[in-house]
Amino acid sequence: MSKKLYKVDLRASGGMYYVVAESPDKAYQIIKEDLEKRKIGFSKDRELLKVTLLAEDVVYPDCEVRLYTPQDRDSGIEITACPAYS
Repeated sequence: MSKKLYKVDLRASGGMYYVVAESPDKAYQIIKEDLEKRKIGFSKDRELLKVTLLAEDVVYPDCEVRLYTPQDRDSGIEITACPAYS
């Protein structure tokens, strides 16, 4: 399964998080477990509102945005920064 970049929106506890995971369920689980471990917010604050797929680590992603990961650097693919941010 390919890596995907998700935006995870919670009721509170900072509200919006970005995470790389294999599935939407795993994305939420990663955020929720981290917040619980660090005792951030109440359990109701960690309630999931929505998970949005932003990018995928595949050549032709269904969401139309490609996620480049460190393994791409090892394959010889040239990765450059967006001119607006460099």
